[in-house]
Amino acid sequence: MTDEMKKYKAQQAFETLCASLDKDDWKYGKKEEDYIVYYNETGDDLTMQCLIAIDESRQVVRFLSTLPMVFSEDKLVEGAVACCIVNSTIAYGSFDLSIPEGKLTYRMTYSIKDSIMGQDFYRQMRCLATTVLDKYNDKFVALSEGRMKATDFFNI
Repeated sequence: MTDEMKKYKAQQAFETLCASLDKDDWKYGKKEEDYIVYYNETGDDLTMQCLIAIDESRQVVRFLSTLPMVFSEDKLVEGAVACCIVNSTIAYGSFDLSIPEGKLTYRMTYSIKDSIMGQDFYRQMRCLATTVLDKYNDKFVALSEGRMKATDFFNI
């Protein structure tokens, strides 16, 4: 695929993403030059900071949300084990734990290379991500604070 075609596909994906958010009266910010939108979502408990980015060179759309806590050094192993347990049960996306920083991020990635992403795709992506984040974010916070153990994630 030529660079020109990659740019065109990324622009189309970004415009469709923004149209989807606009259609749903979503409040969001954007960095058009980088094909990024960001917004806050409030679920049942914690506010989630969300970012959706179109990667022109790789031809993917990524959803990212960094959870509102940091795992201390003595909680990193528990956090990593809990991530593995959760990742083995969810259909789309994964939780990634940055060992140097102790930060936990939920990530979903989809290829746009041979696809046309419609407004409904982005709506469903946001909904799915919010559902997964809302189910686990308060539990990961409790784990980072020592109020849960990684093995408790087997029962969620």
